[in-house]
Amino acid sequence: MQREEKQLEASLDALLSQVADLKNSLGSFIYKLENEYDRLTWPSVLDSFALLSGQLNTLNKVLKHEKTPLFRNQVIIPLVLSPDRDEDLMRQTEGRVPVFSHEVVPDHLRTKPDPEVEEQEKQLTTDAARIGADAAQKQIQSLNKMCSNLLEKISKEERESESGGLRPNKQTFNPADTNALVAAVAFGKGLSNWRPAGSSGPSQPGQPGAGTVLAGASGLQQVQMAGAPNQQQPMLSGVQMAQAGQPGKMPSGIKTNIKSASMHPYQRKSAQQMRKWQAGWPWGLLSSLAPSQPSTTARLAPTEPLARMEAIVNLYQEMMKHADPRVQGYPLMESPLLMTSILLTYVYFVLSLGPRIMANRKPFQLRGFMVVYNFSLVALSLYIVYEFLMSGWLSSYTWRCDPVDFSNNPEALRMVRVAWLFLFSKFIELIDTVSNFVRFENVWGERCERPWL
Repeated sequence: MQREEKQLEASLDALLSQVADLKNSLGSFIYKLENEYDRLTWPSVLDSFALLSGQLNTLNKVLKHEKTPLFRNQVIIPLVLSPDRDEDLMRQTEGRVPVFSHEVVPDHLRTKPDPEVEEQEKQLTTDAARIGADAAQKQIQSLNKMCSNLLEKISKEERESESGGLRPNKQTFNPADTNALVAAVAFGKGLSNWRPAGSSGPSQPGQPGAGTVLAGASGLQQVQMAGAPNQQQPMLSGVQMAQAGQPGKMPSGIKTNIKSASMHPYQRKSAQQMRKWQAGWPWGLLSSLAPSQPSTTARLAPTEPLARMEAIVNLYQEMMKHADPRVQGYPLMESPLLMTSILLTYVYFVLSLGPRIMANRKPFQLRGFMVVYNFSLVALSLYIVYEFLMSGWLSSYTWRCDPVDFSNNPEALRMVRVAWLFLFSKFIELIDTVSNFVRFENVWGERCERPWL
């Protein structure tokens, strides 16, 4: 009997200690909420909740310990009930319970809930007992499915918001100004037709006045200019109109005059030199790709090939603008040109250079190198598979078509690293063909479009 009493006292002391710690934590948290709410941060609130949760778990462990007696078997009986103020009770309860009277005892020594609560609890228990095991399991599965769908939608929205915040790049140019500049360079749109005095002579008496039509530099746009019969007609970029001997008919040709003194110094070239320059690279190459143009517009200047080159450059810059910023600094990721050069060199070696080099040579013995090379590739492949599994397939990925994660969280960055390592391993495997060439074994080529894609 004394042993049970000592065990009960020890359990009560441990329980009182845990309850006192929990009370102090609750008091400090309430003090923060009431007095430090303006400086309170969410991490500190989470720390307080974590502390309270840990103390509650410790209290439950103390109650469920095998050495702790069942307190439900113990009966508490009030020995003295008095309506008078009790100072000792005030001190022990920190001023919360001043008297121990008939009104206080039912609240503090109650072991059962209110009768209304008991009735509701019995009703809920009865309703739960009516549900079969299969129906309950179906309801549980349905609830779990709804919760998982809701969590998936929330995570998808978070990923899309993060990727949307990363994608848009700040625009550093004005599209209207860019279009105006390209139109001015390619078609002469918006340029003034003013020329120095004395560079053009008076028009012929029979020359048409209002409604004179000039062919543009590209042959795609016509500029209408008005003038008087006896008024001096300015010229655009050294292009003269043919004298209007046939009214109502378009001029059959455009004569290009290169002025060596009155024009810009960059235009001091003869017409023959200009045609040679236009036929050279890259203007001739780009002109060959373009549809045929009339001869009157082909003589003007290389503005149309320049516009095509500018369009190609703009297309390349637009493609690079959509590159993933997280791969900046990785080898082969700055531009597709280096990868393309390596693959083209590989194709040239497989089809032409390799057979010519080894035509009159003896095979090389690379047994030691090939053993180390093959074991290294196997180890690298195993590491890549492990990284792919740990960076998504065994954690957050599903067997459905998941959206691409463009965020900067550690798991997404880990997937980026292993994806780049897989790409780099494809370039390493190109060594197989070279080793087969020098050893005179069966020569086979890698699929060189796979790493480029």
